Amino acid sequence: MRQHYTILLTLLIAFSLIPFILLSASAFPAIDDFPCSLAARDAGLITSIVTWYKIWTARYFSVFMWWLCPLVRGWDSAYQLTATCILSGHVFTSAGFLYLVRRWIPLSTSAIWLLAFLFTLGYLSLVPSVSECLYYYNGLACYQPASMFSLLVLGLLIRPWDHSSFWATNSLVECGLTGALLFCIIGSNESSMLAITLLISSFWFYFILKRRSISTFYSLLLFEVILLDALVVFSPATQLRMEASGSEARDLLWVLLNSLQYSSTFVFKQLSNPFFYVSSLVFYTCLPKLNQSTKELRLILLLLLIVYFLSHIPSFMGEGLVQGRTANANAYLFLVAWLILLFHLKQSLMLQNQHYKIIFCGMLAVFSISFFILPKFQNNIFAAYSDLFSGLAENHRKEVLARFEYIESAKSDSVKVSPYRYFPSSTFVTDIEPNNGNTSYNSFYARYYGKKHIELKTN
Repeated sequence: MRQHYTILLTLLIAFSLIPFILLSASAFPAIDDFPCSLAARDAGLITSIVTWYKIWTARYFSVFMWWLCPLVRGWDSAYQLTATCILSGHVFTSAGFLYLVRRWIPLSTSAIWLLAFLFTLGYLSLVPSVSECLYYYNGLACYQPASMFSLLVLGLLIRPWDHSSFWATNSLVECGLTGALLFCIIGSNESSMLAITLLISSFWFYFILKRRSISTFYSLLLFEVILLDALVVFSPATQLRMEASGSEARDLLWVLLNSLQYSSTFVFKQLSNPFFYVSSLVFYTCLPKLNQSTKELRLILLLLLIVYFLSHIPSFMGEGLVQGRTANANAYLFLVAWLILLFHLKQSLMLQNQHYKIIFCGMLAVFSISFFILPKFQNNIFAAYSDLFSGLAENHRKEVLARFEYIESAKSDSVKVSPYRYFPSSTFVTDIEPNNGNTSYNSFYARYYGKKHIELKTN
């Protein structure tokens, strides 16, 4: 019977992930992909990092990711691979995390991969903005790698609890790997920087309280985090952006309350979504019993929830709002905390095999109802299929290719193009603007196609 469960779950995962891969055919550069990518192309990687550190952004790893953008090398068609790369990254990262904590969670190799796919599916079902998660390069480059690396860091932080000597070979390797991941995370975005700083600090304090000694492993990591945080926070670019956004004038209490309110709203939205419970039941039925006491598990859960509820502070401090790509990264924190809660429930509740059969049958019934009858509650998977079968994605793809062909065939250096009529919610982010809009983006767009000026036609 367990083999039948595995087959059904595999089909469920394939059914849920396929539309996002198929939508890749309709993925094209967003308008604000062009400024970052062209600047990185023209100046080069090192010059871009140094220059932007002074005048624009201290996100040095994000600049590196922009330098890897397909636009830098003129590989427009490579955008169709972005979603597959991100999905694969989440699957491999989740599998890596489960492998790192296998002393806690006894899993076979096949179970690790099954849970990794389920974790990725759960993430896709709750992200606030699929387009900024999978198809919008400028946004995903700043946040998605940092989220994946943070999960790996959490796994590496848990492992040293059983180490007797820091100078053991495995400890040195893990310390070096964790340090490299921290370097990438802190250089990606401020929300991930805050989250990982709180995690490292908490593990450092917990080790002192538990062992009555200072951990060399955690101390080195905390020292690195403090240095990198200072590098970002006190950079000239950060100071300039804070002055320009007026963040220095924002009341700290207002920032904290808005962060808590935004986080709470997201949590209650998920708790009112039947599809979220279905995903949770799927994951729960696949979990094994743990080999570890639930005391540390409860502490990690509490820590992650605190980090999640504080994770929106940089957004409200800097811009006064939360962008979709930032909300995606913070949702990742919530999902990790939620799954740890499921681990804790699995450890605490004693269910017999017949209970699992009832749960599994009920799970499939609720999945069918929530997917086909209650689309208003969900769900990015439903929206992806809707974009595919309604023709929105295909019509948008034809519009984009027709515009590209028109621009390349135009003899004039100044080109006016028709606005799009089809906007698939799963893939579309932004377009160029009329002449009375933000034409700085239009100028980069025009430069990429060898024109002096491109704008939208107005009716």
